[in-house]
Amino acid sequence: MGVGSQYVRPDVGLAGGLTHTRKIAAIAESFHSAVVTHNFLGPVLTAAAVHLDTAIPNFVVQEYARTDETDRWSGFEGVLQRQGGYLLPPEVPGLGIRLVDTTVDGPLGPLGDRPLHDIPLREDGSIVYAV
Repeated sequence: MGVGSQYVRPDVGLAGGLTHTRKIAAIAESFHSAVVTHNFLGPVLTAAAVHLDTAIPNFVVQEYARTDETDRWSGFEGVLQRQGGYLLPPEVPGLGIRLVDTTVDGPLGPLGDRPLHDIPLREDGSIVYAV
């Protein structure tokens, strides 16, 4: 029997959504590998990742950005909050988070007025930071 990865680190937002990420988790499970869900794209993705975590048997830990707890996401209701080191899934239908239309008057999230594709690079071409 071959030796594989101890864990995989898929990102629901970058791996094709919930269905594709669940397939990645199933493949990892067949190799006895754990899932460490990567997440750094805001409260909607956090909610999606937490729902995925509750649906797979090989989930270990959820990456969480403290920026989800800041006022920059005031355009959303139902943003998940840490409770004693845990993120509990909401008890409402869907992801449990919704956009508050009346509060949206500009860009949402940490990018501010900077275009999404305008990511600062170092001289060698590596990314300085992504958000």
